[in-house]
Amino acid sequence: MFEPGGGGINVARAITFLGGSATAIFPVGGATGEHLTALLTDEHVPVDTVETHDWTRQNLHVHVNASGEQYRFVMPGAALTKEELRLLEEKVLAIAPGSLLVISGSLPPGISVDNLTQLVKNAQQHGLRCIVDSSGDALAAALDVGNIELVKPNQKELSALVQRDLSQPDDVRLAAQELIRSGKVQRVVVSLGAQGALGVDAQGSVQVVPPPMKKPEHRRRR
Repeated sequence: MFEPGGGGINVARAITFLGGSATAIFPVGGATGEHLTALLTDEHVPVDTVETHDWTRQNLHVHVNASGEQYRFVMPGAALTKEELRLLEEKVLAIAPGSLLVISGSLPPGISVDNLTQLVKNAQQHGLRCIVDSSGDALAAALDVGNIELVKPNQKELSALVQRDLSQPDDVRLAAQELIRSGKVQRVVVSLGAQGALGVDAQGSVQVVPPPMKKPEHRRRR
């Protein structure tokens, strides 16, 4: 079974499914890129792509029916050239001012943290409101630009940003408020695994916890 995916692509899919308006902007290469575009077209997700020399990657998920275990094989991303990056940025800067731009996922080979920082700066100067869902140096660099609309780290990533352990819910809330007071970001949504997610802005915070899920029973074959 094939399913389209990727950080920003999944955001566009979810918004489209909920009846909103979103366009997935991403690089495509080779037969795998064509297949990805076709899968999104089948889901009626608008796309705007840049053709690349490297083929679009495929990740593999293997589900073991007997045990319920799942194995995920995440392949290296396709490299981007400077020209391919320039064409992608052109498409981003063609978005209407005032719109939300979601930058999601890890940096592909060939793209530096400085490239990301410049993209965020250019997007903000164009009047776009930037949401960043990344990690490590990429997330820290985007925050250093300042006035980011929203970031969505998990608990471990937020801990790395503030450089201290966040073992308790109040620790997470205080760390998110610290980022907001610094002027780096307006809103922080922290994913907390089974404990759901914590949303924080200058006015307060709210935590949403999903209902517990029962593990399916699996019988081993003899």
